[in-house]
Amino acid sequence: MRFSKKIFISVFVATFIVGGGIIWTAHYFVSTNTKEKFISQYSVLTKILGDTLTRLDSNTEQLMLNAANVVAARDAERGLLSTEELKAMRSELNVTHIFVTDRNGKFIRSTNEDPSLIPNLFSFSDEYKKLIQGTKKLHATPVIQPNPEPKPYKFLSIANRDRSRIIEVGVRVDFIARTLAEAIGADKNVVSMAMYSPKGTPFGRFAAKDVKFEKDTAIFPINFETVESSDSFKFYSKVTSSHPSCSQCDKSGTSINGEYYYVLESEVSKSELNAMLASTTKASITLLFFNLLLALGISRFLSRRLVRNIEKAVSKVRKIKDHGQLGDRINLKGKDEVAFLTREFDNLLGAMEKSREKVIEAERVQAKVQMARDVAHNIRSPILAIEMMLPTLIGVPERMKRVLKNSVKEIKGLSEKLKQKNESGDFNLERRAITDELLFLPVFLDEIVSQKNLEFGEHGFINIEFRNKGNPSNEFVRVDPLELRSIVSNLVNNAAESFGANSGTIEVSCQDLDSNISVSIADTGSGIPPEYLNRLGREQITFKGSEGRGVGLLHAFRTVESWGGRIKIDSAPGKGTVVAIFLPKFPHLSKFESSSDERLKRDVH
Repeated sequence: MRFSKKIFISVFVATFIVGGGIIWTAHYFVSTNTKEKFISQYSVLTKILGDTLTRLDSNTEQLMLNAANVVAARDAERGLLSTEELKAMRSELNVTHIFVTDRNGKFIRSTNEDPSLIPNLFSFSDEYKKLIQGTKKLHATPVIQPNPEPKPYKFLSIANRDRSRIIEVGVRVDFIARTLAEAIGADKNVVSMAMYSPKGTPFGRFAAKDVKFEKDTAIFPINFETVESSDSFKFYSKVTSSHPSCSQCDKSGTSINGEYYYVLESEVSKSELNAMLASTTKASITLLFFNLLLALGISRFLSRRLVRNIEKAVSKVRKIKDHGQLGDRINLKGKDEVAFLTREFDNLLGAMEKSREKVIEAERVQAKVQMARDVAHNIRSPILAIEMMLPTLIGVPERMKRVLKNSVKEIKGLSEKLKQKNESGDFNLERRAITDELLFLPVFLDEIVSQKNLEFGEHGFINIEFRNKGNPSNEFVRVDPLELRSIVSNLVNNAAESFGANSGTIEVSCQDLDSNISVSIADTGSGIPPEYLNRLGREQITFKGSEGRGVGLLHAFRTVESWGGRIKIDSAPGKGTVVAIFLPKFPHLSKFESSSDERLKRDVH
């Protein structure tokens, strides 16, 4: 498959998936939000209607009280009224029932049915007796369904003036029908509305065209949640009654836990919601189609643009190859990967040009080798003189003498190694294992730190500290001491140079870690740019300008790896650098086996 086609397919798939994901997410959000708003709208409507019914319930009761007071006044004026007089007053007062009982609760007058057929008033509730006793002024019921009446009523009772009789008025609750019918007529989505007692006794179901008084007891969802079916929602709202505490309702078993309320049910059609959701889906499908076209356009544009740059780069590379002109460059402008690749190729051409210069530099190195040979030969006499003078130094601390002795030993070792390399003509960076010795790291590193503190002491702003963080009896390694001293010394020098003209502290530490021992050189200097971290120890990189050649770290990495160890560098610009050398631990020694046993023990403890 051609590269241009791969790019086309990759860009097309990515663009289409991302665009489609955004469209699908938007479709899901809009659909969910639309449905939630629809449900919220009719949930609020149901609650508002419930509040309205509560107010109408209270207002109706006030009218009933006024009517009862009128009948009681007429009773006080004329005595026990006849059935015909009560019927006349029923129409006049706009109520549906007027009853009169004697002081024992027996019905003696009724405007609607034979009073002898009506059960004793006190059988409905003992609260009625308090009217005769004078401990209660009135007794009213919330909206109830008196058996066998299918329609809902309210009843209110008061005693006459001398408490010899009880006057009761009843009202068929037509305000429920009017209120719910108006709500249905105002919103075409409302299919029907119904009102129930707490036990599910229906007070009527009202639709746009008819009213049904059902006999079946309704079952409500827990906590009155909204119920969704395929074509409608049913919303439920708990409506406060005019008398939440109703003794007559408790006795008849229509209240729940001593509380009487109404349940308003609204059935709302989903046709309008389904139409809105269908429109949303249609719009999303249209956007997906346009997303497909957009993905095709972007894919075609990018694939052509990228391939054009590649073809241009290939043409220039062939020209350079055919003419053999390493000084030529591709010089492809841009910020994409192709432009980056061509810039790297240009850098490679530059590196090849520099390799020619290294041939010339090799001749200069040969001259420096001759100079090194002369230095190795001539340095012996001064070193011997210093070594002979060391025992004669009086007043110099023993620790400083030891540092000087080790420094002389190091110079002699370096001189001898330089002489051997000159004689053999081998200046390869590869080391020889025959020079390895068993070293006790805490003493060895402490001596290096003491030597470096003397070296930097004249500056006064660099402090070098040594910390042993491990078990001294385990910290033995087999390495070339001259090489390790050179590596640690060079790393300490690098750490000191990272401070520039500022003061600072360098910490050299030693710690045993299972099968390895780590030697860390940590500073809080300028740090190393992140783009160079992965290249350190693999390339000749220096931050010292013209004074450095970048060989120190390269040599350190190769030498430590030849011992079976490794070097890890952690650094952050402006925060500092930590160089950790991990060396294989020499098998545990029960006793110090070198000629300086007692000195090692004393320095460690």
